[in-house]
Amino acid sequence: MSKELHVVFGASGNAGSAILQELVRKGFNVRGVNRSGKADVPEGVEMVKADIFNKQESKLAINNASVIYNCVNVPYNRWVDDLIPLTKAFIELGSGNGIKSVIIDNLYMYGRKYDEPLREDMEPLAQTRKGKIRAEITKLYLQAHKEGKINVIICRASDFYGPGVINSTMGARIMTKVLQGKKISVLYNPDVPHSFSFVNDYAKALINLVSSDDVFGQIWHIPTAEPITQREFLEIAIEIANKTPKITSLSNFMLNTVALFNPIVKEIKELSYQFEKPFIMNHSKYEKRFGIDVTPHQEAIKTTLEWYEKEFLN
Repeated sequence: MSKELHVVFGASGNAGSAILQELVRKGFNVRGVNRSGKADVPEGVEMVKADIFNKQESKLAINNASVIYNCVNVPYNRWVDDLIPLTKAFIELGSGNGIKSVIIDNLYMYGRKYDEPLREDMEPLAQTRKGKIRAEITKLYLQAHKEGKINVIICRASDFYGPGVINSTMGARIMTKVLQGKKISVLYNPDVPHSFSFVNDYAKALINLVSSDDVFGQIWHIPTAEPITQREFLEIAIEIANKTPKITSLSNFMLNTVALFNPIVKEIKELSYQFEKPFIMNHSKYEKRFGIDVTPHQEAIKTTLEWYEKEFLN
């Protein structure tokens, strides 16, 4: 058992849960943090209650920590108000104490203008609110690292799927309908290649990075299996589930109508460009350094459906 203590903020979220479990599997001491102090975690994990915006609670939560992870989820309709203050709070939390700070990130900052797989060295060209916010977050973290305030690494993924991933393109809204054999309505064009990140693979690769001191102060794209369309993804899932649901896509008219009453859907509309043309993540930087070991979509989707059947339908 490693004596290093790793503290995961947002331990019950999409990425946080998978990272926490992988840390346990690797033998680290692990503390999970969320606002309730409660989560379904492996034996031996210490769960504590803390809000990242509460300095006293957060400081107590990272006592004796070697590594801290920002996996805190914020609803889309709260991004403008909450994400920059959250970033500044996490920078302050990790400042001046020698702790490694690990940031879970996505690809929104690159925007719609690139016509090639997205690399870490590309400029953030997003014109959307959420994309601009993600770009500003990166700037804040890397500037703090450059100034010697924190020791940070930014780890990017595309759309997550997998056990515990609820709020995502291929999350609960889709997976439960696959298992129930109900009609599936996907967002946007179902036939555009897209990178989907299996959350268990993300967690494993993340621990490889965290264990290497010289990779900090950088952005890293975490490897995924090959790009796949939403239709191809669902055809695999439907075959595994042995169901015959119909696959449709929501029209812009329907999305606009739903968005009038649902603030989350209103925010999701801003991301439509990711499914209007291929949206693919290049992970060659990681592959050159660590090699690549990703789960084939067939196996990863099967694992995901098994989790949903157990947790949602039983």
